[in-house]
Amino acid sequence: MAEIYERINGRKLTRHIAGMPGVQYEIGRRTQRMAQHADALLAEHHHDGHAKIETKRGRKRIDRYLILSDTRGLGAALSIERGRKEDTKSPWGPMEGLFILARSTGLPKHRKG
Repeated sequence: MAEIYERINGRKLTRHIAGMPGVQYEIGRRTQRMAQHADALLAEHHHDGHAKIETKRGRKRIDRYLILSDTRGLGAALSIERGRKEDTKSPWGPMEGLFILARSTGLPKHRKG
């Protein structure tokens, strides 16, 4: 009968596989391809250049993140991605979300709450 090991050299099997050089190469390649697509989508809608696409590695150097960053703060990146509703207290009007991250990763679009 086959025996299934949950750990290899003290690491979980999934973490061991995720850390393999070939797997890490492919994760990095796909992250870069998604970042390039996101950059192109964002470039179509730039006003003054505050927003940008970044990629980061996780703390354990396995995961990769695609980030829509906006140095203005005030939820600007969230508004770019998901849009914003009419708010009488805000000087900015409503806008449809651009869903840059969702479109570049192939994930479903979710509207702001």
